[in-house]
Amino acid sequence: MASTVDIINTVECVAQGGEAITGKQGDAADAATDVAQIDVEGDGHVVPGTLATATAVTLYDDDNDVPIDWVYFYLWTSVEMFVQIIGATANVVFHVRAEIPFTLSYDDFLAAANTTPLSGAAPTTEDIDSIVLQNNSGGSGKYRAIFFN
Repeated sequence: MASTVDIINTVECVAQGGEAITGKQGDAADAATDVAQIDVEGDGHVVPGTLATATAVTLYDDDNDVPIDWVYFYLWTSVEMFVQIIGATANVVFHVRAEIPFTLSYDDFLAAANTTPLSGAAPTTEDIDSIVLQNNSGGSGKYRAIFFN
């Protein structure tokens, strides 16, 4: 069943000196309240739960879960947690702030062991094989992960 994912993601801050700094989704001319949309082929795979401190849970494994490939990943946590993105040959870990959504708009990544910046050529990425969530906040925390294909 085809569907559309509506995304609103805005930031606003008054910096020192009174300058307003803003960022938003969509085209440059769109209002901050206008949604950006991603067309998807199927339903969302929702993974909600509660995670005790000093424990981890696999949110997604392409060997076991549907969709195998996805076009948008959304994660919300009630406490600070770590999300690990794992491929066939590498992984990367992100520190996720409580109550601030963490998103990925493709199911691939590049983990590099050096500090060479991108320089014009398209990087070779690898498919995400699994995603693990770990809680080290000192207390239990809730989470909600959604994979859209």
